[in-house]
Amino acid sequence: YLFVVFFFFFFLDIRCERPDEKTTLQVRAGESLYLPCPNLQCYKETENSSYVWFRNLSSTKQVEQIGTEESERVHYHHSVLYILWLNLNDTGRYITRWWYEEDNCDEFETDLVVHEEFSTDLLYHTMAEKKVSGIYCPVCEDQQGSITWYKNFSLIPNQESDPLRIPNSSKESEGIYTCVCTWEHHGIKHNSSGSRRLIIEGRFITGLWFTLILNCSVYFGQTVCERFYYLILTDGKLYDAYVIYQRNNLDEATSKTLSDFVNGSLLTVLESYYGFKLFIHGRDDLPGEDCMNLIETEIQLSRRLIIILTPEASTDKSSVSPEAYDLQVGLHQALVQGETGVILIQLGKMQDYTHLPLGLQHLLSKNSPLLWRDGESSPNSRFWKRVRYQMPVVSSNQNQQKSNDIQVL
Repeated sequence: YLFVVFFFFFFLDIRCERPDEKTTLQVRAGESLYLPCPNLQCYKETENSSYVWFRNLSSTKQVEQIGTEESERVHYHHSVLYILWLNLNDTGRYITRWWYEEDNCDEFETDLVVHEEFSTDLLYHTMAEKKVSGIYCPVCEDQQGSITWYKNFSLIPNQESDPLRIPNSSKESEGIYTCVCTWEHHGIKHNSSGSRRLIIEGRFITGLWFTLILNCSVYFGQTVCERFYYLILTDGKLYDAYVIYQRNNLDEATSKTLSDFVNGSLLTVLESYYGFKLFIHGRDDLPGEDCMNLIETEIQLSRRLIIILTPEASTDKSSVSPEAYDLQVGLHQALVQGETGVILIQLGKMQDYTHLPLGLQHLLSKNSPLLWRDGESSPNSRFWKRVRYQMPVVSSNQNQQKSNDIQVL
């Protein structure tokens, strides 16, 4: 029934909604690609859904429908596209058309670039860390397979786990790490690979960051500490991420969605489950503190910036509200100084990003935001795994430090 309905609406040329998110994949010729629909709901909610995949190859410039015959080298099965034994001619744009209701559909685009030989363009984001305990494999997430690890294209023996553990990381740990995922399709083995570059940054001079900062008020007979910092790790950072989001001038529905995400899913998954330490306004600042100095200090003490985008983000360039100022400082830290990685998370659909500050538009032109939808609360969901991959590695003693209260008596 759905099949008949689909073709009826297809030939009527009904336009599907096309969300802003896009995906770009760089792959190697000779390998095979297992490509799920890039949207989590599209990929998972296959019941009462129908799919059609199209491709617009760079060589022909023509849009053609992909078939479902599993004997074909390029075919799809429901929400998953298979391209077996990739070649250079497979470069192009692949479109997933998802009919989730009889008269409602979404389209998702994936730009695929096939390289004949290894190129630095194939690298997933570089991990520039002071210390790292493991490296996650960027492929083999959605299908069963065995993993083999290489460092600088030499086999790492007896390492088949994900993530690859790197105990006692040092400068000698630097290099390009590649995982090769071997998976089966109709009894035939196929390989997919993904590579990351690891850079171990230099350490700070002893004493520069090994400082305990205490803001205290003195009363008769005792000194009471109003705020404390945990002992800083060797990279001089206190927080794994500083969270930036609009806190005022939102309608009730958007405000509730934003509050539920920040105070619910974000804290539950990143702090309670994964063990990260986040800085969040309203929870980690105190009344009466110098807001501007606080923002600059806390951003400098953070390893990442998490910028949450909402459809009603402020366009007031002259605003000096805290949320506008921390965005300005954060963008300067990321774009000008290049010291802090940025994770972009989008709540809800947006027509475009022209209402956002130019610096933020520049970041969005380089990296598509991670689109969060209601109900993605499981730490094992595709969304949270993608967030986790962009976060720094949690220190083994970080959870213990988070529970230590420092008091001056």
